[in-house]
Amino acid sequence: MRAFAAGIAAALMVAGASFAGAFSPGTLVVYRVGDGTTNLVSSGSPVFLDEYTTNGALVQSIAMPTNAAGRNYPLIASGTATSEGLLARSVNNRCLVVTGYGTTTGVASLSGTTAASVPRVVGVVNCNGTTDTTTALKDFASASNPRSAATTDGTNIWVAGGAGGLRYTTKGATNSTSLNSFANLRQVAAFGGQLYASTQSGSNLLNTVGAGLPTNAGQAISALPGFPTNSSPDAFLMADLTADGTNDTLYVADEGAGLQKFTCIAGSWTATGVVGSGTDSYRGLAGYTAGSATVLFATRKGGSGSNGGGELVTITDNSGFNGAFGGTPTVLATAVSKTAFRGVALAPVAPLAPPAAPNRMILSIR
Repeated sequence: MRAFAAGIAAALMVAGASFAGAFSPGTLVVYRVGDGTTNLVSSGSPVFLDEYTTNGALVQSIAMPTNAAGRNYPLIASGTATSEGLLARSVNNRCLVVTGYGTTTGVASLSGTTAASVPRVVGVVNCNGTTDTTTALKDFASASNPRSAATTDGTNIWVAGGAGGLRYTTKGATNSTSLNSFANLRQVAAFGGQLYASTQSGSNLLNTVGAGLPTNAGQAISALPGFPTNSSPDAFLMADLTADGTNDTLYVADEGAGLQKFTCIAGSWTATGVVGSGTDSYRGLAGYTAGSATVLFATRKGGSGSNGGGELVTITDNSGFNGAFGGTPTVLATAVSKTAFRGVALAPVAPLAPPAAPNRMILSIR
């Protein structure tokens, strides 16, 4: 019965079905471009959020809109642009943020369009599977690729793309504030109350952005001390493996080198291991810590051709703080033909319900 159900789910995914239900606790979400029936194209392909268990079983597929509805814009992606589609969960864990283009499919040279003519959209998907695509920015990643977004709460949003620098906006807005003019940005993320961004231009490739979570222009970019100046970072994850309240361990999906680990020693980030190689083209990354161990989920081999490609993999780093990272990841899922995997994130979770009022027995003594 379980195998039969899995087969039905896989068939529906290929057909591009959408189940728009609440996310299950402890699952993963993959940004998938393509419906499995039409070739992936640079003029725009549909986007789906595929929910998987940590064992690789498909739970549901949520389709991003391909047509406008009320204030909600479409959200599509270039089917051949491997730099797009990084995915993130909000700091408060309640929603996902996803980026794309606010138009229907079939737009020639999609990434070359101006944001004024084709807004770059940020989708906010809450724990119930409800999608909001009212954030359609006319000044973000113009004539280039929208790549990622970060949010604390689904309302305050930071966006990163191939042009226009790092920007701040709020849900439902049509314009944003430029924090700096950094080029070729990949992922923007917040860890420990600090904003970070990766890029593949220049020598400052993984950076802090201003102080804290800035929302105003003129923010300084500061490279992480010791981080390589010749790498190709995409998604990244910070962890506190010494439990002292400070992020001391960094994992990076580097499309040119593999899945990397760095440890902060005396204020400098030192390489402490790599899994895979540049041929794996790691791009998406998510995970969590369990004591001194870190459980990682990554997307790799995303594919830039019409048939797509990609794998969702997992590996657990048991080496702890400053331990040597290595091993072979386990493949959880593989993209079917004419689809491609991009980013990955932990699924959003619902707020904890308040404790139930205790039952009380009232005795009347006379």
